[in-house]
Amino acid sequence: PNTAAQLVSLTPIVAAQGAADGWVMAIRDISHLKQLDELKMQTLTDTATRIRKPLAQAMILLTELSNPAALPPDRLSDIVYRLAKTWQRIQRWADDLLELTQYESGFGITTTTVNPVQLLDDIMINLPQDAVQAKRLRLETSLSSDLSPVRTDAALLRKAVQGLLTRAIARSEA
Repeated sequence: PNTAAQLVSLTPIVAAQGAADGWVMAIRDISHLKQLDELKMQTLTDTATRIRKPLAQAMILLTELSNPAALPPDRLSDIVYRLAKTWQRIQRWADDLLELTQYESGFGITTTTVNPVQLLDDIMINLPQDAVQAKRLRLETSLSSDLSPVRTDAALLRKAVQGLLTRAIARSEA
């Protein structure tokens, strides 16, 4: 198709005397690699965009700390707390980005057979209950108990589903 990206490789065929005796041309469709590069660039752009605002906020808070003696103790505690939370968010984003690159390279992927019902039940038990209770949410699962096991990286699937549920809880109204 017109949207396909092709990689063309030419290799000389060398005769016994060392002279070129012809060429071999190989054409490979690398459209999927181009899409992965675009996805990677989008992820990097999104991460940089997400980090900019917290970094700016942290810089403002750090300027307030230039003279800590002039700050009331409660304001000083608030600044330190907010800085710690900001750095934790940035660290999480950096860790996620590093993990993404490791998985993309195939490093650290271990596939096993996973029971999706059991996995979801385990995730539901370990969700942050304080956030669920604070918003008076009721979480229920409804899966057929006879779902077939899937072959996947259990840790990656757990992290993905748990992250989706945690973000859904955070964004839900009471």
